[in-house]
This record gives sequence, structure tokens and C-alpha cells, in this order.
Amino acid sequence: MSEQINRGGITVGAFYGAQLIGFCCVDGVLSGDSAKYANLTMLFIDDAWKRIGIGKILFQEARRHAIVLGAEKIFISAIPSVETIAFYIKMGCYDAKESVKVFVDSEDDRYLEIPVK
Repeated sequence: MSEQINRGGITVGAFYGAQLIGFCCVDGVLSGDSAKYANLTMLFIDDAWKRIGIGKILFQEARRHAIVLGAEKIFISAIPSVETIAFYIKMGCYDAKESVKVFVDSEDDRYLEIPVK
């Protein structure tokens, strides 16, 4: 994560008191052929804290930072679990128009994108 921050990225945490209950990371590097994509490298919410809006808030922060970076879209290489994909679809994501190879975590992932504005 520190490497991503050093490149202009951001890590945002959600806390309950001193307990970290969720976080997201956006890398500071933009890439892509058809658009300037920012990369959402991680979004995690502790199971005990899911489905109460924390993920949505973190996702909105990721979009805000992507705008600051000058991105047009966010690229997500998502674990292909039903719950993960359902979350991103609910946030407005859809299948990526472009596979940004440098942002792909696994060929088994589902590639999603969302405009930042």
C-alpha cells in the first residue's frame, strides 16, 4: 500500500473506535488505452460490518480520489464471488470495456469499471 501512496494513491480506513473495520486503496498510476483508468486495488469490509453502508462510503471516497488523479473511470479486478460482484453492480459498476492488463490481479477475476463522475 505504501508504494501506491507514494505514487499519489490513497488508502482510506473505516474505524470503530480504534478497530479497523474496512479500507480501500486506489493506486496513483493511471493507465488504459480507451480511457484514463484509476485502479481500485482493494476494498475490504470486516464480515461483522457488512451491509450497513461502510463499503458504499469507502467506494465513494475512492471515486473522489480518482477524480483528483484526473481519471475518467475506475478499473476493478474483482474476485468473482457472488457477493463481491453484487456489491459492485449495486454501486453502478459494469463489465469493463477494456481489460487494463497492468491492473489485472488474476485472469479468473471479473473486470469491472465505473465512470468517476
